[in-house]
Amino acid sequence: MSSQVIESFMVQLGYKVDEASKRRFEEGMTRAAGLFANLAKSAAVTAVGVGVAIHQAAKRLDDLYVSSKRVGASAGGIEALKFAVRQLGGTAEGAMSSLERFAQFLRETGDGGEQKLRGLGIRTRDANGRLRDTVEIYRDLAQVLKSMKSYEAAPNAALFGIDDQTLQAIRGGDLGRFMDEHARVSKEAGVDWNEAAANAKAYSEMIRDLEMRFKALTTVVASKALPTIRGFTNELVSNLDKFTTWLRTHKLIDFTGNISQAPPPKERPRNWFDSVLPESWVSYLTTGSASVPVARPHLRRSGQVVDEGGRPVGAASSSGGPSAANLFQNLERQYGLPAGLLDRIWAAESGRGRFMLSPKGAMGHFQFMPGTAKEFGLKNPNDLGQSASAAARYLQQLMNMFGGDIERAVAAYNWGPGNVSRRGLGSAPAETRDYLRKVLGAEAGAGRGFTQQNTITINVSGAGDPAEVARQVGIEQRSALQGVTREAAGVVR
Repeated sequence: MSSQVIESFMVQLGYKVDEASKRRFEEGMTRAAGLFANLAKSAAVTAVGVGVAIHQAAKRLDDLYVSSKRVGASAGGIEALKFAVRQLGGTAEGAMSSLERFAQFLRETGDGGEQKLRGLGIRTRDANGRLRDTVEIYRDLAQVLKSMKSYEAAPNAALFGIDDQTLQAIRGGDLGRFMDEHARVSKEAGVDWNEAAANAKAYSEMIRDLEMRFKALTTVVASKALPTIRGFTNELVSNLDKFTTWLRTHKLIDFTGNISQAPPPKERPRNWFDSVLPESWVSYLTTGSASVPVARPHLRRSGQVVDEGGRPVGAASSSGGPSAANLFQNLERQYGLPAGLLDRIWAAESGRGRFMLSPKGAMGHFQFMPGTAKEFGLKNPNDLGQSASAAARYLQQLMNMFGGDIERAVAAYNWGPGNVSRRGLGSAPAETRDYLRKVLGAEAGAGRGFTQQNTITINVSGAGDPAEVARQVGIEQRSALQGVTREAAGVVR
């Protein structure tokens, strides 16, 4: 409400219009509005609660209607019996089960069953020859059982389908009195159980009819819409496949889902996924901007990884720690592993530290799943020393498991020891066979470990001084030849 309207209204009421009076009036209006809003919310919540309660009551009354027809008793009589048994220490469920078994006894034994009841002094039919209400017959039977000795009551109760708990309840008090009390209270409250059960039956049938019609309607709508949805889905899958192929063709993504650091081409396909790619990807794909990290120019030997400063991984660390090569050699000697195995596993798993997280959740230099990392006490998979130590212990365990068979041990590192044990290498998937070739070389499949690679490739980029290039190439050649010598020595050992 605007301040002008409030001011005019207050003047008409005889208020002195000043800021303090107007403020008090506005505060009062705000409180009143809040009160009405809360009342409206409460009314809505109450309405929902009432609706739920009515639906639940209708369900119970519908069940009562079905039970009354099944046992041949009035709805009011059934409710009175359950109430009375409950008051005497039994349960409503037990009372209902006993009543149903008693009704079954009457149906299946016919005149013979009725004769048995008449022998106990219980009248089974009215003056017109019709069978009496089952609950009324049950009530008379309960009175007879109560008057018997325990050793007489038990076999008779079992004959008529009354369980021991219900028998003890009806023998422990006045069943008829509690049933009459229930009938009296229901009458005073204006409850007609038979009418209520019949109305609930009609309501439930209406709800079931509505559910059936709604289900039919949704089925028709879905069947008409499915061809359109299927066409859209096929188009979506096709576009995603094209995009993935394009990324791999231009070496922007590897098979583990990692984005490459190689500068991309300037062009890319233009279609619907322009709008769904993250902005940093769009910028990187089109311009190669620094919003996505790009590797600095460096000199490296083929297969060797460098750090951000252009320093080859494997050289001594800036903190004075051991090199990757020395670390692996020490671990291989400690755990009895073939020389060079850890470096090849490292390369196959994470590209020697380039790809530290796989789409399946494997982490770190040696790509440990969380459960396996916990088993081997690996707290930081991204720490090369911790990760390599855990990998060495795991590989030693696999070697022992497979009797020193390096091929099965390496396959188990990739595929899982359970798969290798149960299915054998002959059933290994393409990924595992490719993994074996990466780690064990061309001889993988014959179980003969490593083959020696004698080709050395030196890639030069980002350097302008020919003399400096020549000097670095010489250093790399010497380093590479030393590595070849070490690997050959490992194979001979």
